[in-house]
Amino acid sequence: MVDERAAAGTEPDSWHGQWAVRYLREQIAEVSGDTDRYVQVLAEHLVSAAYYGRIVTVLAQAQRPAEAIDWARRGLAAHPSGHQAVALRDLLVGLLIETGEPEAAMAERQTAFDVQPTIDNFRSLLATVADTDRDAAHTEAALTVVRERATGQAGYLPHLIDVLILAGRDDEAWHTGLARWNEMPTRQRVELVELRRRTHPAEVREPYQALIDAQLLDSYDKRRYDRAITLLRNLREAYEATGESTRFDAYLEALRAQHCRRPTFLAKLDAARF
Repeated sequence: MVDERAAAGTEPDSWHGQWAVRYLREQIAEVSGDTDRYVQVLAEHLVSAAYYGRIVTVLAQAQRPAEAIDWARRGLAAHPSGHQAVALRDLLVGLLIETGEPEAAMAERQTAFDVQPTIDNFRSLLATVADTDRDAAHTEAALTVVRERATGQAGYLPHLIDVLILAGRDDEAWHTGLARWNEMPTRQRVELVELRRRTHPAEVREPYQALIDAQLLDSYDKRRYDRAITLLRNLREAYEATGESTRFDAYLEALRAQHCRRPTFLAKLDAARF
């Protein structure tokens, strides 16, 4: 009955009818146990990487990895970007590793990273380096790509900071960020200062104070005072770590005087026992 309905067609503007017939055909093909039939039905509607991914999964489960790899590559060629392509690439890399092709798996990760050197692709590349026992050369090559992109394109600076932190290059991340402080989003400035405070508390005082000043003046942020209080707590810890609590007290007194016309902020300072 479903085949007859599919052959007869549905109303051109009836999206629900078309979807229902296609969905039923896919279900019947799946429960039939006939892998080739199921693949054939899925292949009739290759509108996204997700459909290729379903075919790859079916073939992999049927112990037909070579065909699964071929379909994965075809899918990525047709739909190279988007979150569905990410999932499809993960399937492909996993199959390549399982079939004893670690270099091909790394090549897939490297190609994806070269096209889009983002933190997500770098994280995937590092995972594949670990899974395939490759050496650090792949990591170094990837870092070089992001460094070069960030030099000419400010939009890549946040990605560079993120990948440096992920790669354990905290010192480089700190000095790179400090040199281009105003080009980074606030979220990343806070992250860098927090990371640096744990090992070099004396270096984060001025950056913390700059963040606090910016936060207090951000009239668009309704939680600006609460965020400033959090930063103040961390700054106090940085001063305490170097045995200079009295210098923090002097800074806090000056901050209160500077913002004496902000009663809400002063009240929050009192509540936080500053």
